[in-house]
Amino acid sequence: MSKKGSLNLSANELQSLLLVSKGEQRGDLLLRGGKVVNVFTRELLDCDIAIYRNRIAGINSYKDCRRKINCKGLYLLPGFIDGHIHLESTHLTPVQFARSVSPHGTTAVIIDPHEIANVSGLTGINWLIRATKNLPLDFFFMVPSSVPASSMEKAGAVLNSSHVKHLMNKPRVLGLAEVMDLSGILKGKRELLKKVLAARGYRIDGHAPLLSGSNLNAYIAAGISSDHESTSYKEAVEKLRLGMFIMIREGSLARDMHNLLKLNTPLISERSFFVSDDLLPQDISEEGHMNRILRRAVALGLDPLKAVCMVSLNTANYFGLSYRGGIAPGYIADIVAVEDLKDFRVRWVMKEGSFVVRNKKSCVSLKEIPPPAQLRRSMRALQISQMDLKVRSRTGYIRVIGLISNSLVTRSLKLKPKVTNGEVTADPDRDILKLVVHDRHSRSKDTAVGFVKGLTIKNGAMASTVAHDTHNLIAAGTDDNNIERAINHLIFIGGGMVVVNKGRILADLPLPIGGLLSNKTAAWVIQRMKKLDDILRQLGTILPHPFITLSFLSLSVIPELKMTVRGLVDVKRGKAVNLFYDD
Repeated sequence: MSKKGSLNLSANELQSLLLVSKGEQRGDLLLRGGKVVNVFTRELLDCDIAIYRNRIAGINSYKDCRRKINCKGLYLLPGFIDGHIHLESTHLTPVQFARSVSPHGTTAVIIDPHEIANVSGLTGINWLIRATKNLPLDFFFMVPSSVPASSMEKAGAVLNSSHVKHLMNKPRVLGLAEVMDLSGILKGKRELLKKVLAARGYRIDGHAPLLSGSNLNAYIAAGISSDHESTSYKEAVEKLRLGMFIMIREGSLARDMHNLLKLNTPLISERSFFVSDDLLPQDISEEGHMNRILRRAVALGLDPLKAVCMVSLNTANYFGLSYRGGIAPGYIADIVAVEDLKDFRVRWVMKEGSFVVRNKKSCVSLKEIPPPAQLRRSMRALQISQMDLKVRSRTGYIRVIGLISNSLVTRSLKLKPKVTNGEVTADPDRDILKLVVHDRHSRSKDTAVGFVKGLTIKNGAMASTVAHDTHNLIAAGTDDNNIERAINHLIFIGGGMVVVNKGRILADLPLPIGGLLSNKTAAWVIQRMKKLDDILRQLGTILPHPFITLSFLSLSVIPELKMTVRGLVDVKRGKAVNLFYDD
């Protein structure tokens, strides 16, 4: 497995490190008096930590270092690692993201940039690789495997096996990102299998919601070694028994920890770790990042020392990140000081032997790397008219996407439509809204219209260019006038999110970088997102994160019923279906 996570030492540096370890040469820094969380033996140790340059020289009783820091009353933990996150879901640039999560103890993240790849392909990925260099947070990459996510979607770019092979040689690339096209694997599609083969020797992450039995066996046999889509204990155990690693997800919307913590028995706790997947910036600001997950895990009864392993050592071991995830001789000096092992309040954060956060404040200045023009001009959609949104009525029932609380999984509902003047319309009284997905990657008239139940909006419309994973324009509303206004406004501003009522723009969040990321500060993005949510609540929604919910209604690889620009998709059957039932 690739060891791209290691930091090389010269012979002279290694020689000096050994002398410091033996106490024969002065170290650079001594952390004294703290309680060290030893993730290898899961115990607390009263010992000093000697640091030389970016490495831990030793944990013992040391006296002679150039600087000494009193850590009495603090717990010293290895830096936290998020094993699977989509940076684009935070809507922040890498610099703004680093500034947001570093104060919460995160020192490394493994990101899957398939959102920006679906918009701009190699251009977006290469920009992220450049923009994440020299930050006080290590960004590692998994190469997107599914651009587009399935044959039933229309993206702004296509990544083939040659692209995958090329990207595997990039710095900080650890493997192949979540393989979402289950149907493609099970049917043995040659191009997809070539992508998997291009990643042999690296980690290959999975995405297998509700997959079981012989199909799960075949999926794993392809070389896929992890899954973050398990939502039940039974589902996760089956995958563990077949050799998979389980990423326990606790994001802003999808929260699986409560059901999956039963997995952490002594026999299998080494094969699971925590990830956030999709996380909003306001949740990071208010609750934290991986320390937020630690807090929830301990509150649910997980042993704190085991929980720390699941945001550090377990993650590092899975990805083959050498000398990370623990506090031990030779390990990179990524260390977090917290006040307790219950709330995990962070006092300071050290990255490679230097303080990057003290008293919740950043100690370093960061420079943004501007995105290329292709990312700043990604909106190529044609404006729509209300005529594009009409659905002519016919006898019978319609398929409606049914939301499930705190889940990305949906139901396929068979409901009687509301008909007005020969057209199927939204029915807010029954919580049924019109749902529209409009092509924004090419100047086509491709537009799909369907219906969704569960958004609880009584008036108006919402629209977004954040629509997983191909990120076409998606909108939902109570009437065609507001939906048209919302979609055309986003086309005008170049992408983002908007709420409309009575034809008026009530709030918006411009996302000029690929229609996914803001070029503003995290505080500015949070303020705009809160306003969007507040107005939607005034319009009736009771959902905690309505825009995240909307964004996943077009993802054609999570059951049961979704909608892309090509129409409704029955994910279980892997095929397009009609709005109206034929029977």
